[in-house]
Amino acid sequence: TFRYNTFYTPKETTKPTGNGSAGSAVAVYSYIDKTFFEYNKTSCRGVWQFGAEAVTPAMFFQSDTVIFNYNVLDSTGFMAFDNTTYLEAWNNTIISHASSNEYLVNTAKMNNGSWNNNIVLVPIGVSPFNGTNTLTKSNNINESSAYAGWNATYGFTSSLTGDYTPLSGSSLIDQAASTYGRLSEDIKGDAVPYNALYDIGAYEYGGTSSPPAYVS
Repeated sequence: TFRYNTFYTPKETTKPTGNGSAGSAVAVYSYIDKTFFEYNKTSCRGVWQFGAEAVTPAMFFQSDTVIFNYNVLDSTGFMAFDNTTYLEAWNNTIISHASSNEYLVNTAKMNNGSWNNNIVLVPIGVSPFNGTNTLTKSNNINESSAYAGWNATYGFTSSLTGDYTPLSGSSLIDQAASTYGRLSEDIKGDAVPYNALYDIGAYEYGGTSSPPAYVS
């Protein structure tokens, strides 16, 4: 179980050719059958060399079952659920600032589970997802668009500084009827839902706690 952690990989960190998890801010291997990953912040700016290609892995999961809720990934890298056969992913905010990746989230091998109330935003020219899957999906935002417009479109406090809390009037507020069953707070520790419905993403509007600061 990983809860209430900050994972950080600094800028310009290079690794030699290796397997698909080298250089990741988070790497969970296949000998862990079930992984709970909740209320964590991950900031990854590292770059490493995979064969002839420079790639930036931020998260790499090989657990058979992954429970992934109320996390924030603010990264130049991608994340992969590799060999994961069951995934529950609710209320995550997953952001990429890099235009060099082909995609942000690899769920191509997923056949069972849910992907609900999540935000996945990438720059123009990058795909939010790689491949297809049969996950149950609802109330998600998956968009490739100009980074400069994200604050206005989604009502973030400041995407430029990594503050993805929604402002009053945000289109993220009160958009979902439920979250993962046993969860009662957002990534800041504020109770959810604040109103009758849940917000999209890891931050619930209306709480009084301050979001944790990002390392840059």
